[in-house]
Amino acid sequence: MVGRSMIITRSEEGPLLNELYHDAQRLLSARVTSIFYYVACVLQVAYGVLGTSYLFSFLDGTIFNDVLVGRIVVLAVVVCELGVLANKGYERRDAYALLALIVMGTGPLSRMSTPMLYPALLIFCGRSFDVRRTVTVCTCALAAAVTAVMVCGGIDVVDDTVFVTSWRIRHCLGFTFCLFPSMYLFMITCCVCYLRNDALTLVEGVLLLVANVLMFVLTRSETSFGLPVLLLVTIFVQRLPVVKRLNLGWFWKTISWSMLIAFVVSVILTLLYGALHDTGLGWLDGLNAATRGRFSYAYEGIKEFGVTALGQYVPWQGAGLSPYGYNPHIAKYNYVDNMFMHVLLEQGWIYVLGYVALCTGVTRKAFREHEYMTLLVMGVMAAYCVFNDLTMYLHYNLLLFLISGLYVRTSHNGNVLSRAEES
Repeated sequence: MVGRSMIITRSEEGPLLNELYHDAQRLLSARVTSIFYYVACVLQVAYGVLGTSYLFSFLDGTIFNDVLVGRIVVLAVVVCELGVLANKGYERRDAYALLALIVMGTGPLSRMSTPMLYPALLIFCGRSFDVRRTVTVCTCALAAAVTAVMVCGGIDVVDDTVFVTSWRIRHCLGFTFCLFPSMYLFMITCCVCYLRNDALTLVEGVLLLVANVLMFVLTRSETSFGLPVLLLVTIFVQRLPVVKRLNLGWFWKTISWSMLIAFVVSVILTLLYGALHDTGLGWLDGLNAATRGRFSYAYEGIKEFGVTALGQYVPWQGAGLSPYGYNPHIAKYNYVDNMFMHVLLEQGWIYVLGYVALCTGVTRKAFREHEYMTLLVMGVMAAYCVFNDLTMYLHYNLLLFLISGLYVRTSHNGNVLSRAEES
């Protein structure tokens, strides 16, 4: 029996309608919709990576552009949602969520850029697919695209721009900024830990550690190096027999609770610095120094632009290069790397609340289901958001797909329930 939450259901009257529904079910089978969905995900991730590299200049004037990728994503979304309608039925929450995305992404109140809207639609559609499989497919696509760019940079197909200062040398490895390759490796490390979970072996951990060390030597990106190393060390230290004998259950429980509210704590710290910047508190200055001025840039952004509910246009001036090798920014540097403050200034506080609520929903679900690896990885991501604004984009943060899991209910044996089974 179909539950009351269904607003569009399969008709049980009329042989013609039944035949049409059966045809639609065959045409929009799970295999067909999954092909459309995963192709769109792979293209979205790969195109996002290429857009941050010098390889993007080779795509100029070709059919492989943001318009084509956008149309493929929209087509995949339409096919997937028709598949849901034909095979499972549409619930009110599905319709409300889709309507909210359309209004926020295309309406007069929209502050979502194209690189945010299409991924948001894919995340919404992801509720009909296995989240781990989606993350696996996209991690492979991310690793392949990043490897291709780095190889092209290594064999001089594209430039390997080098940033030289008095105290460090940083290679871009074919990308338009030296931080990009280390950001991608950070995400690959987090996704591998999430996917492998307790099956992550010491050999795999060592390989990930070596890759991060080599990346650090080339790019000198402290945050993108330190956090994944901390993640790997935490994973393997807690497995040591001597640590298990210490009976540190209270310690790991504290860590779990901290990870549960990590996104809330991160955004509160960001806002506290903005509110208490001029009070002269020593710990705030130390916090700002530890984050290499991230909080002070956030404070200057609030002073210059202010905060609104639905955001505003902000003329950011950063240090990255264009795909053609020049810096398009000529004004004073004002870029805010803190993701929470970046979204607060550009998209507004409603978007920040939505983002924090959804990510906290993911950590809450992981906490209730004892998925401690997911908790740990999401906690590391919350800390990373303080240093990196690009985590709001899908190709930099594949863990956004975990939001899809908030829609999925499972049976006692772990199988995904259909809409009919839920009711």
